[in-house]
This record gives sequence, C-alpha cells and structure tokens, in this order.
Amino acid sequence: MTNDNYKLGEFLLGPGTPEMPFSGVYEGDCRSLLEKIPVETIDLIMTDPPWDNESLPLYEDVALAATRILKPSGFLFMYTGNDNYAWILDICKNSVGLCYFRTFAGIQENSDDMYYKKALFVKWRPILVMTRNPDVRPPYWTPDALKTNRDKRFHQWGQGVEPLERWIRCLTRPGDVVLDPFCGGGATAVSAKTVGRRWLTFEIDHDTAEIARRRIRETQPPLFVMDELVSSEVVPGTMPELPIVFTPEDNYD
Repeated sequence: MTNDNYKLGEFLLGPGTPEMPFSGVYEGDCRSLLEKIPVETIDLIMTDPPWDNESLPLYEDVALAATRILKPSGFLFMYTGNDNYAWILDICKNSVGLCYFRTFAGIQENSDDMYYKKALFVKWRPILVMTRNPDVRPPYWTPDALKTNRDKRFHQWGQGVEPLERWIRCLTRPGDVVLDPFCGGGATAVSAKTVGRRWLTFEIDHDTAEIARRRIRETQPPLFVMDELVSSEVVPGTMPELPIVFTPEDNYD
C-alpha cells in the first residue's frame, strides 16, 4: 500500500509504512477525536467502553459517531455489561437509529466473578453488534459466541486477543480499517495488526497510551496478508466449509 492508504483525514493509520511505521494511537477524548474522522471510512468499530453508570453516555456518543463514520457495510461491535445491556440497546436502536444485528457472547467459563446482589456466577459478557443497514451481512460466516480470556498485563480491564482476532477476521476483509475509541491496553489494535487490517485507536490517558504503543510495536505483523477465509465467504444459498471457520469449542447449543 502507498502512504495515502494509511491516511484517514488528519489521522495516520497503523501500521504505517516501512519508511514511516506508526502505532495508530492518538491521545485525547474520543468524543472530540471521533468528530474528525471522515464520513463512511470505517469498516469496523470494535471497542470495550467503561460500563459503570457514570460512563454509560459514552455508548451513545460512539453510536452517534457510527451513524456517520461507518461504511454502509460496516459493523459496530461493543462489549457491554449485562445489567445495562437493555438500556444500551434501546439507545443505539431507538434513539440513535442504528439497526440491531445480533448479540454476541464472550463466554468466560473460568471466571470466578460473583454478582452478590442477584446471587449469580458471571460466566459471559454480552457484545452488542449494530449496523447502519438492516441488510448487512459479514463477509464471512461468523461465530456469535467465543470463549474469551482476560489479559490484565497491559490494562486492568484488558481483553485477550484470541477472540478479537477471530471476530476481526470474520467481520472485515484484509486491509479494512478497524477503529477502537477506547484503546486501553491496545488489544483491538494488536489484533488488527496480527490479522493484516489497518487500525486507529484513541486513549485519553498518556501513560496508558504509551503502554499500548509499546505493545503494538512489539507485535509481529503477518509476513503476508491473504483472504484466509475465502472458502467461508458468504454466498447466498450456500453453506460454509465449516472446518475452516468453526472449531468444536465454538459450538454453544
């Protein structure tokens, strides 16, 4: 790709070029930075916003931005909390006007989290997936539930990269642009780099941004990028070649 392929308005996308490598991490409040992204330039917004009660308005901010910056074929993919899920869905669908695609699940079989108020062991997290267009489908057959793992080495709320890599592979094509407005430890950017996608991510805290930049720099990019799921591409009226996309551990009946 040329240098122009790594420019998005005033932003430079990761990974940059060999002559000018770039982490794709920008510091600042995502609400103001989102306003600078050109219209219909993002293929996937994949993010895990803070989901305490005080931070809930951020979900609406991201959803509003998605109506402008997502391509017509793009997806908004947001981790949420269980208790606030209904409110977030209502805001995204009825207030903002996005189209509900699916609720994905991050299965946390080994979690020891306990919700004392309702006497529950918390074994999964909902992931709200929205689109701008009700007829949008992923380019590849996509699992709506994956085992997830936590990785707290880079951020206290860090997610493991394995499920993110899988979902990015399925929801985008090589070279597409993945945006994470809440960088944290950089898991989304690292996953995008690993599977050969371009990325852009925002972080409000300088020290956290520096940790993410270092992690991204140290992540090995692919030696070459291919359309690795081509035999599982969505073709109306056909079934996927399941062994390429799904594994036994992904089946949740």
